[in-house]
Amino acid sequence: MDDISVHQINAGDGDGADIIFGFNDQRISVSIFPSSPAQHNLHPDRKQPFLEDRLIDMLGQAVSADVNIDEHEEIVDDALGLILDAGKAIFTEAKLLNKAIPQPFSQDLHTLLYPRILTFRFQTTDGKAVIIPIDPDEAYTCLEANFDSNIESYFDIDDSLPQYSSKQISILETFVQGAGHVVSRVLVNNKQMLCKARGKGLLDSDLEQELASLQKIRGAFLHNHTSIRVPHILGYVKHPEAECTIGFLREWVPGTCLRNIDIPMTPERRRHKWASQINETVNLLHETEVIWGDGKASNVIIDEEDNAWLIDFGGGFTDGWVDKELADTAEGDEQAVKKIMDFLNVEKGY
Repeated sequence: MDDISVHQINAGDGDGADIIFGFNDQRISVSIFPSSPAQHNLHPDRKQPFLEDRLIDMLGQAVSADVNIDEHEEIVDDALGLILDAGKAIFTEAKLLNKAIPQPFSQDLHTLLYPRILTFRFQTTDGKAVIIPIDPDEAYTCLEANFDSNIESYFDIDDSLPQYSSKQISILETFVQGAGHVVSRVLVNNKQMLCKARGKGLLDSDLEQELASLQKIRGAFLHNHTSIRVPHILGYVKHPEAECTIGFLREWVPGTCLRNIDIPMTPERRRHKWASQINETVNLLHETEVIWGDGKASNVIIDEEDNAWLIDFGGGFTDGWVDKELADTAEGDEQAVKKIMDFLNVEKGY
């Protein structure tokens, strides 16, 4: 069975549309443009819309705020069905040809974050739906990364930290990949680090918020020679051509996610220690006016020395851990701490 996943849909006011999807580990972009006057002249009595017009309408509906999730998925499945009926054989052949191109032995972050996209156009010719290869600059939307220089100008980075091109960062292990988002264990100058990067850079509010929080933590604790069990930021990731910030590097903390630990089999003494450390760290963050945000057991790492570290400062909330109305507040963090105490089966105050 083919592995297919939709990454992005772009549609305007009927002037065209495109859909970017993964097809068996190959990124594919298919553009659709309105039927031409010549097509209409050839079929003056045609009552049904041409397939390309129907597809544009379907993809426009898919990105509309008026459809729910189930309707969205049904529309996308139908649109993909039309595209795959016309182009599956071509996509398979193109993937094999692309795979034949020699690849570097080790993958860098840039390749992972901005994979090569094969570009095609869907159209009807002589009444038959066909898929034809096109150049990237012929696609409905620009496939190059777009950045806002204004964000770079007002976001104050720490000049004392090093900056690395995404092409200088080697991937060791990837935890999250998709929708222009990568979280990986990486190697930089022979040192292991954790990298978070977003294809659209600081236009992503989660990345901007986490960077701001980590910089604030660094300023408050590292410069004052005090410690906090939060991995420190070690550098910035830059786009090699645009020179915009697209991510950051932080300390790699080897260990185990708290969520994956068998709590009933864990001695009470260890659980109390972790509870105390988590509560202490959250209090220190609040004294520095930093909010943890998405507090939960999955965002706690127990390191190799049995200490609890807090990770993920991109904000937001997770159902069951923080109420939506308390997202990104100190009260939300306190609620998360209480939920973690319950998860650890310890009383607040231990």
